[in-house]
Amino acid sequence: MASISTTAPSRTPFRWLDLWHLAEVLFPQDTINRICYFTALLNARPNTPLQLRRQLVYLRALATLPNLEIHYGRFRSGTKCRPLAEPAPGLPTSMLFRDSE
Repeated sequence: MASISTTAPSRTPFRWLDLWHLAEVLFPQDTINRICYFTALLNARPNTPLQLRRQLVYLRALATLPNLEIHYGRFRSGTKCRPLAEPAPGLPTSMLFRDSE
């Protein structure tokens, strides 16, 4: 896959997304001057205790790249009513979904 770095040491199980290479592949006619990476920190959860640590390691690695800016935001979650694509006759035409952005 073009967007995965193949330069990671083979002694580690980690694979990193190469954002510069991905941008160059997606926009070959353009000159990439900087990359803005937008994210929000994950909330620690009991069933995935290492998830936040992995995210922080990745963000620290991204922070070492020149011309890459990390912008932090917040996740929003709630419920939204969405129409069903093909509702069954006599049943509701929409459903509530948990939505997180």
